Amino acid sequence: MTVHDQLFEKMSDEYDRFIAGLEKKPPGEIIKNAYEKVFKEEILGIFENDENIIGSDEAAMLLTFDDPLQQLYDGWLDWDSSYLDQLRDSIDSRVEVLAEEIEMYGPVVPDKTATAVNGEIKSGDWVIATPDDEYGCLIGQVIEIVKLGTPEHEAEAQNDTDNIHVNFYAFDYPPERIAEIEAHFSELYDEPKTFDELPLDDVIMAPDMLIRITELGHDEIARMGNLLANCESYCACFSGAVPQSEKHAMLIDRIEENLGYYQESLMRFGKRVLIEMAGKINAMSDAHDFLSNHRLEESELDFLLRFQNPLELVANEWNDRHDDLDDMSFTIGDIMRNQADFLASNPLMNDAPVAKTIAPIEKAEPSADKPRQTLSEKLQAAGEKAKAQKAQHNNMTSHIREERE
Repeated sequence: MTVHDQLFEKMSDEYDRFIAGLEKKPPGEIIKNAYEKVFKEEILGIFENDENIIGSDEAAMLLTFDDPLQQLYDGWLDWDSSYLDQLRDSIDSRVEVLAEEIEMYGPVVPDKTATAVNGEIKSGDWVIATPDDEYGCLIGQVIEIVKLGTPEHEAEAQNDTDNIHVNFYAFDYPPERIAEIEAHFSELYDEPKTFDELPLDDVIMAPDMLIRITELGHDEIARMGNLLANCESYCACFSGAVPQSEKHAMLIDRIEENLGYYQESLMRFGKRVLIEMAGKINAMSDAHDFLSNHRLEESELDFLLRFQNPLELVANEWNDRHDDLDDMSFTIGDIMRNQADFLASNPLMNDAPVAKTIAPIEKAEPSADKPRQTLSEKLQAAGEKAKAQKAQHNNMTSHIREERE
């Protein structure tokens, strides 16, 4: 098929859609569009009977438009003359104008973006399917976006959103993750399924089923794809993805696991070392009790759930300031105010799992040039500091609430 044949076929399809649209209009509207119908038909007739009306390059250029027939009809409306000879001239003129515009501004690029859960996506972007979808937590690459209302969309699945074509085979899953995917789809189909036989190369998804992850970079995406838990944790970080009560339950499950591994690791130490580690052991217990029994803000839950061992993170911070005798809520406040430091120094859920072991805490020696405080002096100083910090905390809380309101 020549480029002229392709153009004529595209214009004929456009004309058929125009007629189909007319048929749905009331009689008065059809009458108003009679002129348009006649001259679009004339333009088609010219192209059908004279393929040399324009050259191959011009025909190829017109093919880049979604509506070449409408473009030429618009040119005819601008032409201050009438009928067939003038119509031919108007086609030449319109083609020249369009060619100049493309040369000056570049080819017309149709809107091929869509809005995912966390922002705009386009072809080539990396995405992850939301956990509640049957393709949940699969990582893939957008291969095409078919906009709602276009002829291409009408020919595909009848969804009331843009159709996002995603290739979930584009990501190189490790063997452990492939086994999880096979188990999931075997249960879904109620029969054994292997990874290679799954139809994952071109899956049509709705925009609200996808989370954009392109900006994370190759290494972060690779770490996220190692295990289902990593993907679930990342998806849970988006506001509204998981109810706050469920987030708290997720945090409790994780700190229970953290405490179990910690207590198991303690068994390898001798009595003397365990005595020296009493401060850290108590901090872990305090942190566990606090996180289990106190209501945390959703932002605090979201942040703590990003870590493999949130219990140890809170316990270490609490242990560092234990002599202050402050309420642990101030410890959580410190963590939230210094998020970047904690993100840089603690294993995240997206990272590879770390060994579930602990090291003895080195006992700090008192400074030679700093006199020891008596217990009463420590309590008095701690009380004064606690009052000042509590006032600062209350002021900050009030400020945050005012901003939310």
